[in-house]
Amino acid sequence: MSPGDFMGFCAFLIATIIIFAILAGAYKRRLAFMERKLEITAGASTKLAAEKAAQYAAHNAQLENRVRVLERILTDGGSALGLAHQIEALRDTSAHDTTALDARLPSADIGHEIRGQEIRKVTTQ
Repeated sequence: MSPGDFMGFCAFLIATIIIFAILAGAYKRRLAFMERKLEITAGASTKLAAEKAAQYAAHNAQLENRVRVLERILTDGGSALGLAHQIEALRDTSAHDTTALDARLPSADIGHEIRGQEIRKVTTQ
């Protein structure tokens, strides 16, 4: 091997090492970018899941309160008109709780008897 061949071989090795180092740096930056992107999407989905859980908990508490009120009305007894007045009075006190359940409850001007079975149907819908 002549000195010229040796110098050419060394230049080839150095160029190969430099190209490999540049490609490794670019790949390392790409991995860091992908990791950061994954952290951002995971953080956003975690925050979204926490917000949904809080909304479900608030809605669940609201429904539990409604069921508790209906149970109290049913266990206290009373005539149909008295029951309707109680429901209307509860609607007036909780005006901010307007849901589809309010629309299904009977109004105060009904003339027939309200049975517990009908109330149970309303709460299960």
